[in-house]
Amino acid sequence: MRISRATVTVLAVLLLVGCWLPEDFVASLDIRADKSFTFTYDGVLAFGPALAEIKERGVKDVSYIGNGRFKLRRYVMSGIAKPGTEVFLDLVKFKGDKNGNIVIEGVSLSAEDRHQLSALGVNFNGTVKLNSALPVLSENADAKPFLRGLFGPYKWIISIDRSTQPRVVLKG
Repeated sequence: MRISRATVTVLAVLLLVGCWLPEDFVASLDIRADKSFTFTYDGVLAFGPALAEIKERGVKDVSYIGNGRFKLRRYVMSGIAKPGTEVFLDLVKFKGDKNGNIVIEGVSLSAEDRHQLSALGVNFNGTVKLNSALPVLSENADAKPFLRGLFGPYKWIISIDRSTQPRVVLKG
């Protein structure tokens, strides 16, 4: 297999930002009252070596779609929302605060990384959704459940231009 100069350049930049890049994705995180969670990801994953990292039982279907990209359909991970847990190549990280609450942070890119990826035409965009049975203490979501939280998830629109890191604090 021959690799073009452009592909090598993109791969080099992706190495700088963590060896992977989700594109055109929808990621959902559902947290239950017992602090168990289920995470799903559907979307594109740029940079081939990342495929070796995600070949685990959570991967339901993956196919190569060209230009160093893989279509990942239905990656699923379940576990307990506790500090130190990282989900799907660090797309979501669980932390704790001094009050015993659960802090969930999403991926963020530095201004330099955003500039480099934009210059290369890399498409870093998607949506992260959160449904939580635990009370939400604070969040910076782009959209929130409506009718007093009865309908819809919290949503963050992720793009290469986003400068704020997605974040939510749940009562622990």
